[in-house]
Amino acid sequence: MEEDRLSFDFEDLDRDALIDEAVEMFQRSGPLESVTRSARNWSFSPETDVVGILQALKAEKAAFGPCPEVLPLDSEALKSRGVDLDTRVRTLLDRFDFYNVTFPVTLFPKRGWAFDRLECQVEFNPGESPDRRPLAHDIFPGSDWETLAKATMHLEIGITEALEFRAKAAAPSLASAGAEGQLSAGAGFIFPPREYHVKRARIVSRGKNASEVFWRLDDESFFEKDEPRLGVILKVPKGVTPVKAKGMLAAYRSFHKLGADLGVLMEYLSERVRSFFTKGAPLVDRGEWEIRGA
Repeated sequence: MEEDRLSFDFEDLDRDALIDEAVEMFQRSGPLESVTRSARNWSFSPETDVVGILQALKAEKAAFGPCPEVLPLDSEALKSRGVDLDTRVRTLLDRFDFYNVTFPVTLFPKRGWAFDRLECQVEFNPGESPDRRPLAHDIFPGSDWETLAKATMHLEIGITEALEFRAKAAAPSLASAGAEGQLSAGAGFIFPPREYHVKRARIVSRGKNASEVFWRLDDESFFEKDEPRLGVILKVPKGVTPVKAKGMLAAYRSFHKLGADLGVLMEYLSERVRSFFTKGAPLVDRGEWEIRGA
């Protein structure tokens, strides 16, 4: 499905080289008075020009954390918390090892230009036979959280006795009763919930019961205070070691201010550079990890 794919072809992407090509074209094209004048009408200092703005994009950062956070969800850990395991969960624990795996993400956009789209794909034990590939038992944030994310900026994320993520409003008065009830009904957290700050996020997630998961989060300034955190309740067939993960993320923005001015010279740029800017000048990171504790 189209919505399960990253929005840009990142094969052999060299972001700095694409920006440098645009800078070179601006510099070769003369004073560009209209572009510079428009730039000075923004919240930049008078000496700032579009070339300087493009150069500043190269200092941005979007990256995975150094390693995922891993919390085993074995029967001993659950029993120590007084969890009375039902038959379904006991059957699953006989066949699989469960882990709460969280992927922290660091975003550092150019000042005043927040990213407005984050996409991420993570694959577990890529290239292995199906019987040796872990599956995503659950994912956060999930597509069904969008209603609550629109109603409140502060969510509490926890794990239930069914080994699934649940979200509820940290401040219930901020959310509609219907939205909160939809996502938190019957959710007794077996681990202390973590507060999560979101703002008007549009959420697409795919990959439950699959070995590859995908997230897309949209809207300007969709995260407030916290860095984004993406998580999976991982279901690993008994005896499968090691467990490895391979991921790629991309952070984009809509060039509300710069886009119109880029249009002046867009026709002079190569097709590859034009596509790069029209797709939001994505910043990409890749990671490979061994899931420690699994």
